[in-house]
Parts: sequence; structure tokens; C-alpha cells
Amino acid sequence: MTVTDFLGRLQRVKKQSGDNGWLASCPFHGEDKTPSLSVKEGSDGRILVNCFAGCSADDVLSAMGLDAAALFPEHDKAPARTVVATYDYRDEQGNLLFQKVRYSPKGFTQRVPDGKGGWTYGRQGARPILYKLYEFQGKPSVLFVEGEKDVDAAWALGIPATCNPDGSGQWDASYPTLLTAAGVLRVAVIPDHDAPGRAHALRVAAAFHAAGIQVRLVELPGSGEHGDLSDYLARGGTKADLLAIVKATAIWTPNYSGSIQVVELVAPPPRLFEALGEQRYRLGIHPEGVTLEVNRLRRSSQELVGELLVRVNGSFVDAKTFADGILQVGDMNFSSTQARTTRAKLLGDRSGDKSMDWFGFLEEFVTSVIAAERKGRPAEVLADVEVEEEETDTWRVEGFPLLRQLPQVVFGSSATGKSYFSMWIAGQLADQGVSVLYADWEFSQSEHKKRLVRLFPAMPRNLFYIRCEQHLRHETDHLLDVIQKHKIQYIICDSIGFACEGPADAQEGASGYFRSLRQLKVGSLNIAHIPKQYDDNREAQIFGSVFFTNGARSVWFIDKAKENPTGELRFGLYHRKNNVGALLQPKGYKLIFRGDRTLIESINLKDVEELAAGYPLLDRIKELLLPEPMTMKAIAEELNVTMPVLRATVARHKSQFIRMGNRVAVSTAHDPPPETSQESSDVTEF
Repeated sequence: MTVTDFLGRLQRVKKQSGDNGWLASCPFHGEDKTPSLSVKEGSDGRILVNCFAGCSADDVLSAMGLDAAALFPEHDKAPARTVVATYDYRDEQGNLLFQKVRYSPKGFTQRVPDGKGGWTYGRQGARPILYKLYEFQGKPSVLFVEGEKDVDAAWALGIPATCNPDGSGQWDASYPTLLTAAGVLRVAVIPDHDAPGRAHALRVAAAFHAAGIQVRLVELPGSGEHGDLSDYLARGGTKADLLAIVKATAIWTPNYSGSIQVVELVAPPPRLFEALGEQRYRLGIHPEGVTLEVNRLRRSSQELVGELLVRVNGSFVDAKTFADGILQVGDMNFSSTQARTTRAKLLGDRSGDKSMDWFGFLEEFVTSVIAAERKGRPAEVLADVEVEEEETDTWRVEGFPLLRQLPQVVFGSSATGKSYFSMWIAGQLADQGVSVLYADWEFSQSEHKKRLVRLFPAMPRNLFYIRCEQHLRHETDHLLDVIQKHKIQYIICDSIGFACEGPADAQEGASGYFRSLRQLKVGSLNIAHIPKQYDDNREAQIFGSVFFTNGARSVWFIDKAKENPTGELRFGLYHRKNNVGALLQPKGYKLIFRGDRTLIESINLKDVEELAAGYPLLDRIKELLLPEPMTMKAIAEELNVTMPVLRATVARHKSQFIRMGNRVAVSTAHDPPPETSQESSDVTEF
């Protein structure tokens, strides 16, 4: 069949701008007042069909009374179709209403039982229901994805999931009611990673929100164009990873969904502009099939610069594209008209379609990005904001606590053993079964390998290393890919001063560092230095801005003893800040260098006089009095403190001491409980 013959069977046919094919009403999804079916002729003579409402080519052909052979030139034959999967749609009582069939080459159709052991093709009036409706009855939390394959993948992990039968662009007003009647309270919507998928997800989210269901709109990291949940799991994503991403996603409301308004649509809007997160925006242009995306947006010399990525869909048969339809990617000065003009010409050349208004596309995207940057997030009624509890679970390595999901800092002067201690922490965690990434800005792979060999003769296999050449903000995407690929649960960053972009003593440097760190969505230990003038001062702060201390959830100061036995380095760790509980007791360790081995052992700080001086005076007094009561004068002399300081400390904590004549003893009624850690549980609720 020729394209002219094919168009003759359609309604409301009109030519698209330039030489980019035709638009027509889709014959499958009913009344289509706004033409949503794109028809083009490929370079090989094939007819290319794409319904922006989500109807498959098989559905369109079936409604026209044609088969797949109609799309091919007469001298070609359509490849034979085989059934690769069937999906049963059952009602609340488990009765089969209809079945969806998937073919190879990819295509779908629907059929109903004919009552004789066979099938009648088409929905035939069967009521629209959701996939797995019978199975998720009574489940409070459900994933909503775009296709049955993703639903089955989620259920294989033990996570309830569903989808609607007709894909993106198709929706029935009864679907939210089906969920609420089943007892569903929370839905996490995971869109396919393309413009129609995102438009469908927004429409679904709005419908569920209006029905009183709590909604999260979840974007899976590392998704390529058209990527979905099945692709994410195939790349190594686990149940625990998926649930962690869902839980970390903010509750969605129609008030903030980027810069677009959610409206009821049969087809995706001609323009779909989205805010994807900090420094990231996307514009989908339909039906032309163009996507513009900017990442790492920043100000440079008062001009707005970002990494622009342009994708096109398969309708650009002559385009020079890379993986996932990428047409071109590279930094662009958004503030420069000349830069946009030059980029538009390049896009026209690479796309094979210079008739398109590429400069207009760039102008629209730049204008939308600048407006979104100026607008920022809207104000919300604080009383209505959902409170998200921070994960405070910890791992412990020889008594040293590591926050599983939050940023933690260890800082001190040079040559105090920070990097050696951190490598030991990484290896110990790996021995516990935790996947750890050591991100290094300071030394080299060889230097850290030497330390690892000395610390762990039997080296752990789930400790990974990466040498970072750029600031953390520019390394974030790469680190996310590594975290996904190797299922990293914890990252050590060595060190803040080299990973920070811009002056370390500026607030922007610190806030930008922690903003990038949050995007990694794993706990972290961040190593930092102090200014040289504080080398002998226990009141020293992290080198640079005070905001490095403010941004961390736990901060430890490390200090070494100046006098050490031969072949040893003794050091203490003093808790300076803790946002998840009370300050913890100081910890003491020593590095022991023996031939080709390095050992790390715990020590009692009170046995090292200069390190004990950093121990809280209250604890030093109580430990001194444990064997027997002492006079105030004897205590002062033993601890080398003045009488006024000693009296003030005892007076502030008088409930913890008792008088025995002229001597002082410790009251055992106020002993603090031992430090404990919580263990996380693996649940499917979110």
C-alpha cells in the first residue's frame, strides 16, 4: 500500500509544516477532534504510524481493517507475528473480563472469552478495569506504572503494582474509584522516561490526588529515553533500592509539578515543560518529536550556562543520532543569542530537517528555564506539609557510628590519619556486606590500593574506588551511574576541599556541595581539613565556610597525639555536632605499622594524657571517681584543672554526684544508657 492510499482511509488529514508528514484522526480511540495520528513515509518506503494518545500501530490497523503488511511496500513482506505474553484483566472477584496480548514484533491487541473456549478480538464492551485489580485488594501501597510487563516485574519483587490497559494517553474516570474501593491509600506513579509517559503520569497523579489518594511521582535515576521500571531492574536495581527511592520522593500535589498545569487531555500537550530537580529542566515538543533537556545549570560571569541535551524520536529517519535518540549534547550559554543561533544551525544539520524552527525551539526552552529559575518553588501552607522522617539508622565499625542515609564529616589537620581511618572504615563496612564507594579527589588509585593491602590482606570485593577529576557537582551524574551499577549503599568522599566548586570559604561552595551530595541518595562520610592556624587548637572549624558544619548531620573532629610509641599513631575522635541525637562519647584508636601490615585498634583516650584533654571534663571526673571517692583538691590535681572550673562542673551536674564528708562520689542513679543502633527493616510500604 502507498502512503496516499493509506491516508485515503483516514479522517481530518492535514499536512504538517515543512515536509514532515501528515496528521489525522486516530480511528482506534474513538472521537478524535484534534488529530493525534502522525503518518510519515520512511526512506525505505514504509509507512510510519504514531498515535500521540498511546494507541499501538496494531490497534490503528485493526480499526482500519488492515494488517501489518499494509505498512510495507508491495515488494516487502511484514515480519510474522508471534504471541510472547498474555495479561489477564480480572474484576474484584477474580472473574476474567478480557485479556491483553503482546506480540513480537512489538504490538498489542485485546480480546474477550467467547464462551466456547476461544476468543473474540476487541474489548467488546467489557468494563475498563486496572491490571491485577483482584490481587491488590486490601493493599494500602501500590505502584502505578505504564505497562503490564512493569507490573509483573514489581509483583515478582513482592511489591503490589498496577496499570491501565490502554497505555499512555488513555484514561477512564472510574480508575481512582477502583483504587479507593480496594483500600489503597498511597500510590507511587513511575512514568516511562519519554514525553508521552510523563504527560500520562501527570494526568494519573492528578486524578488520584483528586480522589484523596496520597501520590508520589517517582523518577528512576539513570533512565534513558523510553526507559521504564523493567529497564531500571535490568540495570541492577533491587527491591531495597526501589523502595528507598520511592520513600525519598516528596509527596506530590498539583501545586508544584514543574511549570505545567495538569489538564485532562486525550493526547500529550503540544508543549510539556518540566522541572526535574535542582538545575535540571526538560521541554517536550509534540508532535514534532523533539526533547530539550538542560542539566548542571549554573551562573558563570553573570551568564546562565548549562549542559544542553537534544533528543529526537524515530520519525527523524535521516538524523545523525547516538544512543537513546541523542542528537547533540554540550554546554550552551543560555544568555547568548549568538550561541542559540549557532546551536540551532547545528541541530538543523544533524537532524536532517532544516525546515524545523530549531531556533524557535531553543528560544522557547530558554525562556521557560529562565522564568522557572526566577519563579522558584511556590509557598505552601505549612500545616498541610507532609513530614518526612530522616533515616537515622547507623552502621558501627569498632564502636564508630556511620549514618546510613545522611552526610557525616570527619575533619582535622594534616597527617592525623583521616584517610587511613576512612579506608579502614570502608573495608570494615564492606566486610559487613555493605557496598561502599571510595570517591577520591586527593590521592591516587595506587596510593589507596597500597593502604587497602596493608589493612586487609583478604581484600573485600564490594569496595569500589573512583578517581574524581572534576568538582562534585560535575561528577554527580557519573557517580549516580556507578551507584546504580554496583548497588552502592555508602560513599566516602576524600576530600571536601578538592570536591567543592568555587571558594571553600563562601556559602555557595558549601551549599552546592551538600546539594550535589543529596542527589546521590546514600549515606556519606566526608573528609575535611582545617586551616593551618588551628593545627594546635581543639576549637578549630572545618576549612572554609561554617556551612560545611551546618550542612552535615554529624561532625567529628580528629586529633592525633604528638608523642607516640615507635610504629604507632594514636588519635581521638570528638563529636562536635549530632542532628539525630545527643553528642556521643569521644572515640580513641591507634594505627599500628608492622612490616607490610597496618592494624587499627580501639584505645581508651583517658590513657593518653594529651588526647584525654579533649574528653569532656564531666566524664573524666566520673571515671576518676569510680574506684573510690576523692576530695575536690585531689580531683583537681589529678585532672590538672583549676578549682573554680572543677566546682562549676560539679555544680552544673550535681545530681550525678553525692557528698561523703569532704569527699565526692559518683551517683549510680544517673548512669546513661549504652549507645544503641537501630536496624532497618525491609518492607514494601511507602
